[in-house]
Amino acid sequence: MSDEEVIVEYVYEYWDCPKCGSKGIRGDIRQCGSCGNPRDNDIVFYRKAEEELISDKKMAEELASGADWSCSFCETLNSHLSKQCRSCGNIRDTSDLNYFEIQKQKSKKQSSEQKLLKLNKFIKRILIGALTGLGTCTIALGSFICWGVQNHDVKYKVLSAHWEREILVDRYQQLSKEDWKDSLKGDDIQILSENNEVRKYESRQIGTKIESYTDSESYQSGTTRECSTSYSSTGSGASKKTTSCSTVPVYSTRNVQRTRTVPVYKNFPVYDTKVKYHANEYAFFQSHKTSGDDNQPKWADFSLGEGLKNKPDKENSRKEKYQVKIKKVEAEDKGPVEADYQVKNADRFSNVFKIGKIVVLKVSNFDALQKDEDE
Repeated sequence: MSDEEVIVEYVYEYWDCPKCGSKGIRGDIRQCGSCGNPRDNDIVFYRKAEEELISDKKMAEELASGADWSCSFCETLNSHLSKQCRSCGNIRDTSDLNYFEIQKQKSKKQSSEQKLLKLNKFIKRILIGALTGLGTCTIALGSFICWGVQNHDVKYKVLSAHWEREILVDRYQQLSKEDWKDSLKGDDIQILSENNEVRKYESRQIGTKIESYTDSESYQSGTTRECSTSYSSTGSGASKKTTSCSTVPVYSTRNVQRTRTVPVYKNFPVYDTKVKYHANEYAFFQSHKTSGDDNQPKWADFSLGEGLKNKPDKENSRKEKYQVKIKKVEAEDKGPVEADYQVKNADRFSNVFKIGKIVVLKVSNFDALQKDEDE
């Protein structure tokens, strides 16, 4: 014998009068007590938190017999048991919709209206954005950021200047090197010595072992009675209340000791040949630096020499750095009073940022100097 128990009951639903606004009219009442308006297509049934059980068996059977039908002539909702409209006497037809079909039509209409409303709002935002400029500061945070990054022209006087230049030169020369035998580099390699050394370690399985570990398992520790309740509207002013109860197991967890076989690994050295050798190749030889505290940067004057086998030296790269110290002319202007300012372009350093000259720089509302325009 199954211990599952199902109890079916019926509780009243309620409706509000759309004509006079009266609230909470019970589902077995088909006409508003305040204004006399019969319930029609505009009403929606709902349940209250404090439900009222339909104790009258005949009433419960009537409300459970089927959903109300809507008169196609006057839109009055009539009992499923009625063959003609209680308001106008119109005979029920197979084309007359019931309460659920009416609600479905309402839902589709509302969904379409909501989609249209969203589309209209979206189009409106696009049009406004096109007129006012998309990406402008339209909210508090955006406005603050936009205000902060706005620039102002501020006059600064150049107090001093400093420049540094460096030329790196490579020479073809013999180098003493050490590499693995399969990685030797350079020309005219002369091996000086070879040694067998550990190049890396490899992990290898050397066996297995049994280990204990703590695991958890679920077990039934008892039973409990569980009930669930569901409601379904009859579409006629009542809800079918179904309560299902059954005995269900209760589970708990506990720790248990178990054993398992696991692999055992060991690191083994992998040997290879390490070579010390001489090899010819281009490598750094010397740098030629110049610097000054004026606006006339110069590269070092030098001649390239020769390395092994009369191969000419090569310029590897050139590095340059230009910096000026500046001071604000007008104290009330935004920006730092004094600053060290990096200039990346030698021409601007020599002609625009001359010592004693006034330059106009960009300064944000956050008092930040903008980088040199050629940087």
